[in-house]
Amino acid sequence: MNDHHLAKGSIYLITSYVLFYLSGYLIHFVLARNVSPSTYGAIGVILSILTLLQILLMQGIPTAAAKYLSEGADGKEIRNKSLILQFVYTLLICLLVYLLSTIIADVFRDKTFIPYLKFLPIVIFIRSINQLFNNFFGGYREFKRQAIHMTIDSFPRALFVFLFIYLGYGIYGVLGGYAAASLTGLIYAVIIFKTNAGQSSVGYAQIIHFSFPVILYAIFFQLLTSLDLFFIKTLSGSGEYVGFYTSARVLCTTLTIVSAALSLTLLPSISHSVSTKDVERTNAYIQTSMRYLLMFFVPIAVIISVQAKGLLSLFFTPEYAKAGNALSLLVWAWFFLQTFFVISAMINASGRSKIPAGIAAISILISAVSNYYLVHLYGIEGGALATLITGIVSLGAGLYYVYRIYQISVHMSSTLRICVASGLVLGISVLAEPGGILLIGWILLLFTLYVAFLFLVKVINHEDILLMKALIRSFVPGSLRAEL
Repeated sequence: MNDHHLAKGSIYLITSYVLFYLSGYLIHFVLARNVSPSTYGAIGVILSILTLLQILLMQGIPTAAAKYLSEGADGKEIRNKSLILQFVYTLLICLLVYLLSTIIADVFRDKTFIPYLKFLPIVIFIRSINQLFNNFFGGYREFKRQAIHMTIDSFPRALFVFLFIYLGYGIYGVLGGYAAASLTGLIYAVIIFKTNAGQSSVGYAQIIHFSFPVILYAIFFQLLTSLDLFFIKTLSGSGEYVGFYTSARVLCTTLTIVSAALSLTLLPSISHSVSTKDVERTNAYIQTSMRYLLMFFVPIAVIISVQAKGLLSLFFTPEYAKAGNALSLLVWAWFFLQTFFVISAMINASGRSKIPAGIAAISILISAVSNYYLVHLYGIEGGALATLITGIVSLGAGLYYVYRIYQISVHMSSTLRICVASGLVLGISVLAEPGGILLIGWILLLFTLYVAFLFLVKVINHEDILLMKALIRSFVPGSLRAEL
């Protein structure tokens, strides 16, 4: 597998993540326009708790399975052992959530959360097993199948949510829609997935040993992106502002599309190259992934930061523009945190999974202290500022360890040119702040200018063009490919 295959796999998964997040955005935008900011804020907190629980279950054992499959372990053995471990672990977490639902609701000072928390175990059980199969595809580096599976899991989600809400199930309908979509994806994965024979054996203890620090890192990382919302819910005393802040967080998740796709392809790819002692290929993976990450991340962060109030008014309602200042800060916080997420995948691939967990644990303490003081002082803007401080510290530590492990750093020439191109976008974007649908046209124009400048300074090269042509051919029917 070469770096062209890595880039191609990443774009397959980015495409599936785009569909996944479009489904999520549609759900959020419709809900925000049909309920009060206070009710929407409650939904946002419940979904953040769901995400936290999912991360707890969907990163450790599934990540270990992908790693060992990519290194040539026996597929049938890995499938069976990881399924048993995931099943038992998930049942334990589901039981704890159900029994502790009242205590969790008390932490958020909202007794209305109790019935929804008791319903969450059904959702997380289905999504947990479904994610394990998704990582099986990633372990074999079958990124196209992995992307199809993710699309089947996510595309019907909005349809199920809106159907259940129409039938009168309220927040239960939102949670039930998530579960029904994942069940659809799980059925597909069980039918399609086939194991390959491997040459090495992996024991239960080995899977658990690798999984434990990955799970710790995953839960710590999710807390890094959720603590601000939790502190605002607990300290602000205003359900309305929780809703406003939730809307800002939703727009920031556009950065997650790229980071999640890259992390899914990086771990098995770098694990394979490290296991074969292919230093040149490992370095190529790291340089390629960082180039693509910066190419996507920097302009997105610039545009969201400058056009924050307009975007909130467009996708939610004008009332949500009150979160504009918070969003302008928060998008850069997510920029640093999501880059740290990708950096962590690089470190995990080397087998040093305790390092990201340790960085994330220290960052949690920084985040908690920062949020406690800054939310008291500045409200939702304080929460965004606290997360920004945490993100800068996390990424700095992560880059330090990537350099120590691989003796490689970010390619400064490409980075500088991407920053110059983004600076050009920034300079032009502040010239106008159009409202309504005109804002979409303005953003498309800015991205067009950005891509054109990247071509001009040769950040986008001939290989990238060939890659895009190959991707287009792979997505269209065979009878049309000759025309492309």
